[in-house]
Amino acid sequence: MGYCKQMILDDPYARFKKLDPSRYVLRFLRGGCGSQECRPPTENVWTIPADDSIPVVMNGEKPLQLPPPTKASWERYFIRPASDYSNLGLPREIEIVCTKCHKEVWVDKNPRWTTESSPRYVPRSPRCQTCATKASAYWFPRDTTPWVRVNHLSRKWRSLMSNRAFDPAKIATDPDSYFPSKPAR
Repeated sequence: MGYCKQMILDDPYARFKKLDPSRYVLRFLRGGCGSQECRPPTENVWTIPADDSIPVVMNGEKPLQLPPPTKASWERYFIRPASDYSNLGLPREIEIVCTKCHKEVWVDKNPRWTTESSPRYVPRSPRCQTCATKASAYWFPRDTTPWVRVNHLSRKWRSLMSNRAFDPAKIATDPDSYFPSKPAR
């Protein structure tokens, strides 16, 4: 899909990052994607997969040489395993909205939930197709699902890890006492 949001043919010569084969290398199209609705033919565009669950990487020497992203060290302790979801009646899909444009709705088909006794949803950060940004916006659930931002969990984890006496294994015995207490909504 180009920036005009028009579908273009599948990439017959799809390329994937060598260090992280799950990441599709974006293709640079000179003169737009070719459709009439696209930007003027003098402008260049990047093709973006229509399926937002496909991880992408920009084409270029630096992005292709970076190692694959690692999971946050707190995920192991703060995120509930997917096998627990059905036992607790947690939704399998969550609709989330971009905070920047408030128009784009994305369905998280693999939601993450905290290990608290009253689990909160941990939103992902997909690329917004409306405002074409990922870095400057965060996403929140469309309904009244309780949630917590990733940066709050990261901040809490850094705070806990700065205490030399802290043992991460204790989170499993009493998770509620370790989470950020202020609700996001």
